[in-house]
Amino acid sequence: MYFKNKHLLLLQIPIALMFFLCATEAPAFSVQSSHLHKKNIVPEKKVQASLDDLIKKLSPAFHDNYAKTILSDDRLTLDYSILPAKLTPEQIKKAGDFKKRILSADAVAHSKRYMEKFKNDFDAAHRKYGVPPEIIASIIRIETHGGSYLGRRSVINSLFSSYVLRPSRRNFALSQLEYFLKITHENFWDPYSIMGSDEGAFGIPQFIPWSFTKFAVDGSGDGFIDLFNHADAIASVANYLQKNGWSKYPKKKRSAILRYNRWSTYADLVLEFAELLKKNNTKKELT
Repeated sequence: MYFKNKHLLLLQIPIALMFFLCATEAPAFSVQSSHLHKKNIVPEKKVQASLDDLIKKLSPAFHDNYAKTILSDDRLTLDYSILPAKLTPEQIKKAGDFKKRILSADAVAHSKRYMEKFKNDFDAAHRKYGVPPEIIASIIRIETHGGSYLGRRSVINSLFSSYVLRPSRRNFALSQLEYFLKITHENFWDPYSIMGSDEGAFGIPQFIPWSFTKFAVDGSGDGFIDLFNHADAIASVANYLQKNGWSKYPKKKRSAILRYNRWSTYADLVLEFAELLKKNNTKKELT
């Protein structure tokens, strides 16, 4: 999981404008632009220099030319839409309604059905890690609505764009790119096929690459770790919380959730939604 602030919970402005390609002899990349003024566009030479620098920094982590090969792919995209945009009144209102939507009767009913469908996986995670099913289901609900919304951004392109466009996030982007490429290299995945958030989080529980390497586990028992698999996602959320101090004490519970996401309102929502899931006649109580 990545550490979101409140602005990351807002609706993202869809962008799909490609307006240039680099020279054929250099690693290829395209650019997605948005509402930005021309003065905000990074010159192509600077983008290429950043890419060359990135390849140089990542290459020592691999025994072959994997990093260079991946970052030379013509699917590499510079996405300006990851930059913060001025919020419209409508977006601000929708952000304010976020809690109401999360705690709605329909949301609770959806999560109850999700818990019933994967009851064996929730029970197994509870036994092994000591984290109640309601807490796990609450996090998965808030992150991806039970896996129904996994993000529309290419993880590798989001991290590449952060490296180039967000100096304050450059070290984070570099480290997460290294972890991500190691994950895809070891699992023989196509890096460009993994979709997620603008911070590089992916899968049903939305783990950043570092979190995948530290906390993702095989919940299905098939010998593979796949965060797009519900059994693995459920077990991984439980393992994440357990490894970060989850216990029977309220302060420890909240502290563990805050390690998953440092926004205090997020922790409040997880705990409140989990309480709703415990109730039998939820729909009647909420209406």
